Amino acid sequence: MFKKSLMLFGTNILNRGFNFIFRVLLKNILSTTEFGILSVILPVQSLILMLTSYGITPSISKFVSEYKAKKENYVKSSFGFVFIGLIIFAVLFFLASPFSSFFGKEFSNCEYYFRIAVIIVPFGVIFSIFTGIFMGIGKVKTVSILLVIMEIFSLIFGISMAFYKFSFIFLAFGFGYAVSTIFGIYFYKKYNVNGKFVFPEFKRIFKFSLPISATAIGLVFLFNTDIIILGHYFTPMETSIYGIVMPTARLIPAFAIALASVVLPEISEKIALNEKIDEKIKSSFSLNFYMSIPIMISVFAFSKEILYVITGEISGHNALKILSLGMIAYSIYYTSNSIFQGTNRPRIPAKIIGCTVFLNIFLNFLLIPKYSIFGAGLATSLSCIFAASCSLVILRSKLSFNLKYLVILLPLFIFEYFVGVHGRFLTLLIYGIFGGGILLAYFYAVRNKILKR
Repeated sequence: MFKKSLMLFGTNILNRGFNFIFRVLLKNILSTTEFGILSVILPVQSLILMLTSYGITPSISKFVSEYKAKKENYVKSSFGFVFIGLIIFAVLFFLASPFSSFFGKEFSNCEYYFRIAVIIVPFGVIFSIFTGIFMGIGKVKTVSILLVIMEIFSLIFGISMAFYKFSFIFLAFGFGYAVSTIFGIYFYKKYNVNGKFVFPEFKRIFKFSLPISATAIGLVFLFNTDIIILGHYFTPMETSIYGIVMPTARLIPAFAIALASVVLPEISEKIALNEKIDEKIKSSFSLNFYMSIPIMISVFAFSKEILYVITGEISGHNALKILSLGMIAYSIYYTSNSIFQGTNRPRIPAKIIGCTVFLNIFLNFLLIPKYSIFGAGLATSLSCIFAASCSLVILRSKLSFNLKYLVILLPLFIFEYFVGVHGRFLTLLIYGIFGGGILLAYFYAVRNKILKR
């Protein structure tokens, strides 16, 4: 489980790195207003990514892993999601006008950009079908390759279009999906994934995917309500800053997301074979903690320096600190989510995230007008803590983490207090060397805890 998760984690970090580079480059290429508008429209594409990557892919991987265990052959039934993708595209296309009317006059032409952004839907759905099938048959390396291809071509196309025409930037992910789908077809034929399309079987997968997709939509609202409400009360300047802060914080649960992709089909297979899963659940939480907590502490301790290296400013560092705490809670929820889905209880995380979304909307409207960017980060973090708490209460799972290992990470805070910020390159160099050394020491100390998982 650790090796597969580590491979997807590396891919996840690499892809988020590409996405991060994409945002940083665009922030330097575009005007503040253009980047502020981009930061508001990108949540639309996050909705699409969530629906596909976190809605369709895990549903397909669960059923394909069960087909594999029971030696059934209904894999092609998954392609029924193509028609669902076309329906989603049509709905989002016609929602462009009411969505754009929510923002102030500074966000002109949002309706036009929104409609361009949703063109990626069909491509994203097809891509997710392939990744779901490959995860189900255990081809984690292939999924990693496809994800990297998607990000690389999205980055190249997006940056190229930034110099040509602003509106075409929103097609970047569509181009990446299209190219990676071509490779997906190649691997599909290479692995000789035979099967037949059976409509009742597709109905079964689709029915299972509904609460998962509802959860995915809830996650979109959870992570994008803040910047949308920020855009309602403030200007593109604030959304521009927060458009960097939030993606930085979301690097923290990267391992949990990778882990969940592995845990879901493994638990589903054990359930199909009537095997016990208690140890698998315990190992999943432990592995998440040992890998995610040092990343959270590093971001919390070096929040000023991270933002300074990226943007040349430290604006929003308090929001990044509070979001780092929220993201470790989110990693707990996300791991729980995959366990619920693998044990055929997808409605539970859907209900939890539904309640969390309403809480999040309330907190954002309450805190953003008074505290601006920090209020947005605080609202999202409190919501994540609520979701994680509900999941743990229902699962009744014990969290295993030895607090003594945190002592190794304490020098990060001491170093930051005495050293501070000293130019972008020098800051990157000295904090990269010192922080990297501390993290290496930590992972060496916990190596046995991790590897035995």
